[in-house]
Amino acid sequence: MRHSVRKGARGFLLDLHLTYKCKFGILVAMIRETFGHYLYELRKNRSLTQKDLAKTTRIEVTYLSKLESNRSVQPKEETIESISKALGLNEAERLKLYSLAKRLPPELEDLAVKPLGLEVLRAARDLSDSQLREMLEDIKRRKK
Repeated sequence: MRHSVRKGARGFLLDLHLTYKCKFGILVAMIRETFGHYLYELRKNRSLTQKDLAKTTRIEVTYLSKLESNRSVQPKEETIESISKALGLNEAERLKLYSLAKRLPPELEDLAVKPLGLEVLRAARDLSDSQLREMLEDIKRRKK
């Protein structure tokens, strides 16, 4: 078995790659970045303390601490939006925060409740990244 570990500040686990050799070939297991770690990095990159962010968002410091250490339940949309505004996140950072929280951004909820929208999402879920990029470019071309 071989493994490689990549850690961020404060020892948060970013990626863990484990490679196992077995009689059926090679099995690779990966653990990905979490909501808590990403929130911590965003806050630190802006030189804010948890107390600073708590004041701006009106979220309890203890709750922020639990979010950053992944000891809390999935944050609500209002919490994610408040954090996004307080940290001045760009659209890509905001969407990544929603993705790591396993939540849909509010502007996509309408699509998810339409039967045809759900069908599109179901059809797209097994596409590769390159296929999704291709689909996105096609949608952008059609909107022009």
